[in-house]
Amino acid sequence: MPKNELTKIKIKTSLIELLNIKELGLITISDITRMAKINRGTFYLHYRDKYDLIDQIKLEQIQHIKNILLNDDNPNNLEDPLEIIPYHSILEALFYVKENINLIRSLASEVGDSNFLEMIKSLLSELLYERLDLSVSLNLDSRNIPVEYVNEIIFSSTIGIILIWIKKGGEEEPEDLAQIIMQARTISPYQMLTR
Repeated sequence: MPKNELTKIKIKTSLIELLNIKELGLITISDITRMAKINRGTFYLHYRDKYDLIDQIKLEQIQHIKNILLNDDNPNNLEDPLEIIPYHSILEALFYVKENINLIRSLASEVGDSNFLEMIKSLLSELLYERLDLSVSLNLDSRNIPVEYVNEIIFSSTIGIILIWIKKGGEEEPEDLAQIIMQARTISPYQMLTR
């Protein structure tokens, strides 16, 4: 691996470790460079500031998750509302999150970056609408509910489930969590209130 890439990994790793103990706003470039054992000039060769660093980390994670979720070559999934974002893609994304749990937990935490989860929600929404455009038989029936509320209805339970899992450090296996997400797609909240 080229020295430049190794340095960037050290910088990113240092920021992630610091996010586990400090808010992003309280982390200084000196904190990052001290932990990475590099000088400030080296940091600035790669990033403008800590916000540029965190933005690049977020974008890398979002792009990787997007690539996983787009990896579906079964055209039948485009016609099944429960598989429009397929189980196997969700499972693969959960395995990726579990492999990178410390980074994802740092990004999703209150001390990390407040808009990371919104970026994930936007990614899921974009993916859903892209796949609906490719579908022959499916379309969105919003039932006269404004689209931003429809997005929230569709994705908030999934994001909430994943966020709880991340906060718990990926305690359950990805397969178990994928099953919970699939169940949440088909069970209405009112069904969960029955005796």
